[in-house]
Amino acid sequence: MKKLQQVWAELSKAKKGTNLGSTKRNVKLSLVDDIERKMGEVEGSMMDLTYFTYEMMDDLEEKLSDISLAVDEMIINSQMLFAKDASDELNDLLDKVEESAKGLGMNADDIFDRFDEAREMVQTTESAHDDLVDNWRSSRLQNITAFADKIKR
Repeated sequence: MKKLQQVWAELSKAKKGTNLGSTKRNVKLSLVDDIERKMGEVEGSMMDLTYFTYEMMDDLEEKLSDISLAVDEMIINSQMLFAKDASDELNDLLDKVEESAKGLGMNADDIFDRFDEAREMVQTTESAHDDLVDNWRSSRLQNITAFADKIKR
């Protein structure tokens, strides 16, 4: 019987100093869970980061360059910015025709048969130019060209 008591005594001693107590195991498992969760977050973010850095930026840069070139071409090499000045000059000429016609007791379209068409062209051009200026002022396109100051009233 003494031998059995010694065995029980030895077994009870062995339980006391174990390093895998339930509290420590829960702390370690919780920490591992936190690490794995954070690794998942980093992995997802890293995928977006590398896609943007190595694939998307080059494509967007090329598209921006194309847009910038198109905007610069329209501002510098097209007739669009001369439309307002030409329309103002046309309007002045139409005013002279109208004044002359009144002096003769005639209608302006008796002197120039496309008078009404020309007046409408002036109004359409002025309206389109005003729309251009308004749209331009609210557009981010003005930030990609050095010629933004060319579009004004």
